[in-house]
Amino acid sequence: MRAGNRYIHTVLELEGNMKRITLITTLLSVLLIGSAFGLTREDGSKYWLGKGFRLGLSHANLHGTDAGETLWRTGLNFGGVLRLELDRTSSLQLEVLYSRKGTHDFFWVDRNLVEGDLTLDYVEVPILWVITVPTRSNLTPNFLLGLAPGFITSSKFRSSMSDTSTETDVFGLQPYDLGLALGGGLTSQVGAGKVLLEIRYTFSMSTFDGATSHSDFRNGVISLNTGYLF
Repeated sequence: MRAGNRYIHTVLELEGNMKRITLITTLLSVLLIGSAFGLTREDGSKYWLGKGFRLGLSHANLHGTDAGETLWRTGLNFGGVLRLELDRTSSLQLEVLYSRKGTHDFFWVDRNLVEGDLTLDYVEVPILWVITVPTRSNLTPNFLLGLAPGFITSSKFRSSMSDTSTETDVFGLQPYDLGLALGGGLTSQVGAGKVLLEIRYTFSMSTFDGATSHSDFRNGVISLNTGYLF
């Protein structure tokens, strides 16, 4: 029992530390982007600050030691983007996104096949470091890595059997989910702005189960997005 309590205390302490790290990183990113307005580089050129949007499809599932094998579910993600180009090869990108996560599965209840759908809606604030590979063409590849803190806004479970279906709210989940995001894509100059095409994988760094048992259920999302910066 004492070992279990120590485990729960360690998990809670780790989550508290991650929240503080995320808050500090977000504030520093906002300050850096805000301070770039009107500033110039040594060669006299201004820092380019792109503002725009991104939208796409997400394929979500669960992972973790208690998640088992479940099916992927498809949802939408969209939001706003700020990208500050520090030089020709590196940028800092700050986003505010709506992202739908969860999972989809089938299971048996009293010899009846039941379809279950867990839907978790988050508002995410990814903070990303973008590395650009300069090329002679209009298409430039880039790679990204960063934190993706999320705040849950809705959690529902829908079960369907034969001609009946039931939807209930899911309680006892962590209100905060810190993820790690990595991916890559292509950027193309179109007029005064840039078109983005990107694939990204975001996975939770800790469980979203808020019960005292802290079962290990974590989000994992593969997203394919397009966007525009101007």
